[in-house]
Amino acid sequence: MKIIIFGATGMVGQGVLREALNADDVSQVLAVGRAPLAINQSAMWARVKRRTEQDLLALPFKAAYMFRPGVIQPLHGVRSKTPAYNIFYTLTGPLLSLARRLLPRHVLSTEELGVAMLEVVRHGAPRAVLETGDIRELLTPGKRRP
Repeated sequence: MKIIIFGATGMVGQGVLREALNADDVSQVLAVGRAPLAINQSAMWARVKRRTEQDLLALPFKAAYMFRPGVIQPLHGVRSKTPAYNIFYTLTGPLLSLARRLLPRHVLSTEELGVAMLEVVRHGAPRAVLETGDIRELLTPGKRRP
């Protein structure tokens, strides 16, 4: 369903907007107001990502896998297209190496992510949606095949 909300910056409009963005049966929202909306972009991104994953899993592919890595440490000259991320990676580079060792279920490198994706293409995975811990397990010898 498609929704148009007039007055989306008012108290009632904000409530309606929030619920519309969280509703699975709402495909589009047009918000009309006199002031900029103060909405949580990450919530909208999560919703779009969830819908995209559901749509991909519904396609008639032999298999489809959704990767949800947590923190990713770029290695071997790999760089993000997002300038703020590059600043973050420059400032935290040495700490990310340590974090990968101390928090392996939360931090992956671009190398590890690439190897895991190829492993899934070659051998499949035990589930369609793979979180960081699941991705890490694909890198463990003897646990690669479902």
